[in-house]
Amino acid sequence: MPRLEPSPDSLVPQLAGGLFILVRGVGEIASAVAHALFRAGFAVAMHEASAPTSCRRRMSFVDAFFDGTARLEEVLAWRVGTLAQLNRLLDSRAAVPLLTMDFDTVLAARRPGVLVDARMRKRAPSEPQRGIAPLSIGIGPGFVAGETVDVVIESAWGDRLGDILWQGSAQPYVGEPQRVGGYGRERFVYTPHSGLFRSPCQMGDLVQAGDVIAHVGGTALRAPLTGHLRGLTRSGVPVQAGAKVIEVIPAGVEVQMSGLGWRPKRIAEGVLQAIEWLHLPRAARTDPDMDRAVTATAAPTSTGPKGWSSAKANEKPTT
Repeated sequence: MPRLEPSPDSLVPQLAGGLFILVRGVGEIASAVAHALFRAGFAVAMHEASAPTSCRRRMSFVDAFFDGTARLEEVLAWRVGTLAQLNRLLDSRAAVPLLTMDFDTVLAARRPGVLVDARMRKRAPSEPQRGIAPLSIGIGPGFVAGETVDVVIESAWGDRLGDILWQGSAQPYVGEPQRVGGYGRERFVYTPHSGLFRSPCQMGDLVQAGDVIAHVGGTALRAPLTGHLRGLTRSGVPVQAGAKVIEVIPAGVEVQMSGLGWRPKRIAEGVLQAIEWLHLPRAARTDPDMDRAVTATAAPTSTGPKGWSSAKANEKPTT
């Protein structure tokens, strides 16, 4: 079977930790991707230029943007303000660097070998990423493999979650979350208008249905049901109308409240395997049997294997 390896004159930058990968975003999905790539030994950094509104802060590196550091399942993220700090952190592998300067500034100083757009902008159209790096990967809807990016990773719940798509798009965003304790969208609170989000509450707090959890401007946001706060946007952050800022897990329901979620991990596996297939020799891959999986599903093309799916767990949790 033909092998896809970087050409000798590849533009892929080589740092102390190997291939330099830049992940756009710092939410749940982006954090899981950066976490997986870091654990696999890649030189990876994250980028987020504006205050993130992601509410599942204990399941991501979001708080590193505000506090300077955040830990997610034994991996540390560290906000850096200069490219010199970035290089030192990549060399030491003490943490995943989080860059907060303008994106164009980063690109002008350090062009990545792989760019992963994990901002999960849902219905918002995504600007073309193809050509920014030798390999560009878009997660979820809004990207077209072979047009706006080189590779798309499926993000929708279902049998295709984490699939590597070398042509076409991911499934469209439907907006219906998995149900937990009988509640779906009802357990979330979305902002009715733009404004400054402020809350005295903390992640994990027990709240009663109807309690005022936060304010956006002069508008009170109340708990939709009784339970514990799994999602809470950082207080003091500007938010746009329709932003998801609060999640309440129903009282008495046991679900994961922190750490890497099942869905983000499956998506991260797809990203890792796509990068490894294209850039690492077979012996160095975390899944050395990937070639066999590719052969079993479809013949490779000049841009990669078509229809190859990342490995799935035997059981799928509800959230």
